Amino acid sequence: MNAVLRHNVGAGTIVNDDAAPTVSIADLARAEGSRVGPTPFRMVVPLSSMSGADAKVSWSTANGSAIAPGDYAARSGTLTIKPGHKTGIIIVNVVGDTAPEPNETFSVVLGSATGATIADGVAQATILNDD
Repeated sequence: MNAVLRHNVGAGTIVNDDAAPTVSIADLARAEGSRVGPTPFRMVVPLSSMSGADAKVSWSTANGSAIAPGDYAARSGTLTIKPGHKTGIIIVNVVGDTAPEPNETFSVVLGSATGATIADGVAQATILNDD
């Protein structure tokens, strides 16, 4: 043939055009417990789909009719859901007692997220009176 090959290697780039998964937080209702020590409320934080990268979301608690620190331990932090996982858990400790009282609520609020977008960013936790 009458052709000269100057470069016999090519490079290609695969651009990730997949949308980031969404993250949300589910409401929870649970008995406060009357034992000594905290009752852990496990707030479920699912992703809409698994991701190949960390999904991080900041979060904090907020008073409702339940007031910290008497009814629950106020907390905040950053939740990281690792690649290959679809769910994270935020634990908020509720103070159990033996006093009859109405059900009480507090919120867990999702803040800024990286590696995901927030679909539902507020969960209501209901502390059910069991006295």
